Amino acid sequence: LFRLHPKLALDILLPALQDDRRYVLRWLLTEHDDDDRPTKNAFNGVPDDIMRAWLNEDPVVRGPVLADMGSYFSKGPEGAFEWTPLALALLDVATDVTLEVLGDRFESGSSSGRWGSRFVRRRPMVEALQGHLNPRVRAWASDMLNYLDKRIKDHAEWERDPTDRFE
Repeated sequence: LFRLHPKLALDILLPALQDDRRYVLRWLLTEHDDDDRPTKNAFNGVPDDIMRAWLNEDPVVRGPVLADMGSYFSKGPEGAFEWTPLALALLDVATDVTLEVLGDRFESGSSSGRWGSRFVRRRPMVEALQGHLNPRVRAWASDMLNYLDKRIKDHAEWERDPTDRFE
């Protein structure tokens, strides 16, 4: 449906993506933000121009939904994380709620190796937003960099702590 009739799929699913049904739909439409392999996400089947136009029709309502459900990063040619076209569209029309949801996504998903590395890998993406045209995004990027630095430091200390832990 997302590939054949993307706007129709988005319009039909929007109400369910705003209430408790979103938890079931997340399971059906998306996977976790996995650092080690591409995410299978139905929203990725929607052409960028259609997704951007749909988002721009009502960014206050649709932005948080897409920030929660859509893929926000991909691996670039060198393996570094990059913002997806969807994430860049979200940033262009971002509300505080959309930015909060997007930032919360940095804590979810799966990866191999040290948990703190997920924050290290996302930091350059946020750093690149310091010159964004949207002042709200610039302020968020500044706050998010402080948050990421703290999480990186906290995880490094936790990993050095010799205390026995059950994981």
